[in-house]
Amino acid sequence: MVEAEKFRKNDELENESNPVYRVMTWDGIVTKYHNLYLKNCQMVSFDHQRRLEGDRNYSDGVIKRAVIYEK
Repeated sequence: MVEAEKFRKNDELENESNPVYRVMTWDGIVTKYHNLYLKNCQMVSFDHQRRLEGDRNYSDGVIKRAVIYEK
């Protein structure tokens, strides 16, 4: 009787410890990495736009300083 109980407990543990396999389809992989790539492109273009606006402001400041020094 004791051996039967131990056997049942081992069966329960064996059933609980089965690995769970996760499968990702090709469409899922492409969609995931496409979105990451798209976000990176958006961030780069936003940074580039900020730099261009910053350069415009920088050049305006240089011209203003040059006018002040001419006076």
